[in-house]
Order: sequence, then C-alpha cells, then structure tokens
Amino acid sequence: MNGNGTPMHFSDATFEQDVLKSDKPVLVDFTATWCGPCRMIAPIIDEMASEYSGRAVIGKVDVDENPETVKKFIRAIARGVMFYRDNKAGSIPSLKEHLGVANDQDAGIVWEETHNTMGAELPAEQFREIFESRRIDMIAAKQWPPDKPLPDPEQFLVRTLLDPTLKDMGYVPTKLDAPTR
Repeated sequence: MNGNGTPMHFSDATFEQDVLKSDKPVLVDFTATWCGPCRMIAPIIDEMASEYSGRAVIGKVDVDENPETVKKFIRAIARGVMFYRDNKAGSIPSLKEHLGVANDQDAGIVWEETHNTMGAELPAEQFREIFESRRIDMIAAKQWPPDKPLPDPEQFLVRTLLDPTLKDMGYVPTKLDAPTR
C-alpha cells in the first residue's frame, strides 16, 4: 500500500496483490491519458488518496497499459449480470441479504421487475442517449452551453476491449425491458 498520500498505480502484474489481496478497502480508478473525464476526476482521486492514507488503498489502472486487468473486470461484471438475469433462485438470497428484502416472495417480485433491466453490453446508441440526457440536465442547470455539441461518447469507452471480451466469453446481450411499474 502506498502510505505517502498519493494514488498507487496498479498494473496487470500487481493488481492481484495490491487490490484483490489487500487487507484494506480499495478504490480503483480505471483511467486513460486520453480520457477527459478521467483527467477531471484525477484531483479528487489524489485528494482521496491523501485523506485516506493508511486506512484505504486508492489507486489507478491505466486501461491502455493494463488490458488484462480491464478484461477481467469486464468478464466479472458480465458474469454477474448473466447470473442475476438468468438465475432467479440463485439471486433471491442475494436480494434478501444485500438489499434487505424481507422474504422470498418479495425478493421474487424484485427479481421479476429488474432481471431484464440491465446488461454488461453498452450499445453505442444507448451510450449516446445516456450522454445526451445528462447534457440536457446540465443545460437546465446552466452547467453546459445550449449551443455546444455533445462530444462523441465513444471516446470515453474502451470499446476495443469491451466488445471482444464479451464476445470471447460467449456473453448473450440482454433484451432490455423497461420496468413495468
């Protein structure tokens, strides 16, 4: 652990030891030098590293230099989504434990309402819609000029790792349903 109050730099070679086997809570910032939003939050990550020095591990992974670590996280998220989406019986205990749902019947209702509302994939058009909805909110809050175009959101996604990793693991995209309530 880096005790000097600066973020650690995790790599494919050190990630397991520094992050997965840490005896302290860990915050990992997946970042890239070309990523504008990453540069914007960098001072916050630095501040957190200083504030939590000795109590938590705060660090960064450069996604371009450490593709294997990024692929592992993509696979882990996709496996979690597939497990939840396709396994009602296995998901009910987790819903009860982690969300405080009182009983199996209520957990079943939560699962029925949510199991097809998320996916590990991120279709380009959906990603653009997410960015656009945020831009509209920012314009309303006078945080974004109304005449300023939206940057291409694809520049903030490592699609070259996301899509092939999902394909290699046989991930089946979610048929996203809107909640019925």
